[in-house]
Amino acid sequence: MGSSSSALAATADGPAGKFAKTQTGLTVSRPGVLVTAFGQNPDGAGTLLRVWDQTGEAGKLVVTSRRLHHCDAGQFARRKNGEPVNVRRGKIVLDLKAYAPASFILKQ
Repeated sequence: MGSSSSALAATADGPAGKFAKTQTGLTVSRPGVLVTAFGQNPDGAGTLLRVWDQTGEAGKLVVTSRRLHHCDAGQFARRKNGEPVNVRRGKIVLDLKAYAPASFILKQ
């Protein structure tokens, strides 16, 4: 019929740990670019990243995330069409077309 999703929640007692209460997740270098997917690839291994320009302006976009640090020479990002994308110091630099989505698979 349809798909279902579930929400998870947890609580804990005890002293606070050493992790920060908040962390920066994924950032994009221009306003008006939406991140429409960032999570487990539903079609297989890796992490799916999808960004979409809403401004009508084509150009460079820098996507930054701590999770991108997991990609190196043997572990990489690829466009959904298979074209490799360089990941350096947790950043992907790409040319984004106006009003267009761009999808990537981050291999780990």
